[in-house]
Amino acid sequence: MNLSMPIIICEEREEITAVLRDMLTKHGFFHLFEFRDEKEMMNVLDQEDNQFLLLNSKFINSNIDKIISKRKNFLIFSQPDEEKTIHLASMYGVDHILSFPYSSRMLVEKIGQLMV
Repeated sequence: MNLSMPIIICEEREEITAVLRDMLTKHGFFHLFEFRDEKEMMNVLDQEDNQFLLLNSKFINSNIDKIISKRKNFLIFSQPDEEKTIHLASMYGVDHILSFPYSSRMLVEKIGQLMV
């Protein structure tokens, strides 16, 4: 697992971001970038593709779809009962979807499997 690869977290709620930050830093990931909306995040994603993207399903739109459909280093987290979750799983494959609730171990294992 590449602990030095930057991880971009895109989540609108600070409390969820704080939990994700805590989970990741406990497992050795310290190179984290946090965004509250996709507009700021898009500037970073357009410049480089060597980051891992951790993205709330709420931010999936046609602009982001164009970017993540070309990458392997991403994980979308969502509510298990959302209809959108099923749609996203069929678009990107179930490996790229993580539904709430999940443990830090599950999150880190999933990231480790997807990091290229």
